[in-house]
Amino acid sequence: MVTVKTPAKLILSGEHAVLYNQTALAVSIDRFVTSTIDHSDNLCLFHCETLKAKEQASINALLKLKDDTLHRHQEFLDKKRPIETVLRRPIDLMQIACIDALVNGALKDCKGIMLDLTSTIPMGLGAGSSAAVIINILFGIFTLLKTPISQEAILQLAIKLENLQHGTSSGLDLTTCLYGGLVYFKQGHLLRQKAPSLSLFLIDASAPSSSTGMAVKHVLAFKEDIALWKAFEEITLSMEKAIASNDIKTTRLLINENHALLQRIGVVPKKVQDFIKELHTLNIAAKISGAGAVGKDANGGAILAITEDEEALNAIANRYDYCVKKVICCNLGTQII
Repeated sequence: MVTVKTPAKLILSGEHAVLYNQTALAVSIDRFVTSTIDHSDNLCLFHCETLKAKEQASINALLKLKDDTLHRHQEFLDKKRPIETVLRRPIDLMQIACIDALVNGALKDCKGIMLDLTSTIPMGLGAGSSAAVIINILFGIFTLLKTPISQEAILQLAIKLENLQHGTSSGLDLTTCLYGGLVYFKQGHLLRQKAPSLSLFLIDASAPSSSTGMAVKHVLAFKEDIALWKAFEEITLSMEKAIASNDIKTTRLLINENHALLQRIGVVPKKVQDFIKELHTLNIAAKISGAGAVGKDANGGAILAITEDEEALNAIANRYDYCVKKVICCNLGTQII
């Protein structure tokens, strides 16, 4: 039996731009997926308290689930269905990650798996909940089966799985959840540094009205705007230097500049824009966290804020019916506990 713990993540700079070969900066935070995984006699047993789900399936049933899902994903690639219809249920991602690990591990020696998973990572709020689940399960099953596999190989498998959820995965979320700390990421290459000491808050503006895949598709309209992506890149590079020198004032200014670019590509809903504008008047740095939300009636999503004035932040958030959560940057990556 193994017990595995995987952190959440927040992107400080470079979301969306990372898909266009620009640098992104992300950090792991103190919210976790934790799973206990053991051998089972003849079935794969799944229990996820977070999803209030408890199911069992045979190896053959999981192989069929994977094949059917890959077929739907190919239809998405062929522009025959939207990405949000590829995975039918949230627990499907868990089950496909499980069978993928078994197929790439020691399936012939394994009759079944018992998987019990819980999460304190908020879902749909740009904190990497799906990435953390994927990494956690792959890491845990490979460890249980004593499969010799590199972290890079785990990441490559995980990217294919995350594509089923989001359409296109840069690998940034998965990398941050696997390694932890402050992750400086570009085109699959990373530099890991010690997590910064930031007075960081995650603000829940309700579940976004559109999926990550829909936001990624929306931003495709800006694909050829080289100057735009270079502007994202310059902010990220400057932020990395500011964090390294503990220059919090400059870091806050760069967070706000990043927000302005995210508004420009149309992934910040109007109500969220108004909220962040109020925060900026009180010198509270803020931007959306994650893909944002798109569409005519876009709303919801998550906001990242940096401030020492938690009282002022809560006062404004309460007027918008937003929930504020203090988070701590951490150096922990995925680990056996």
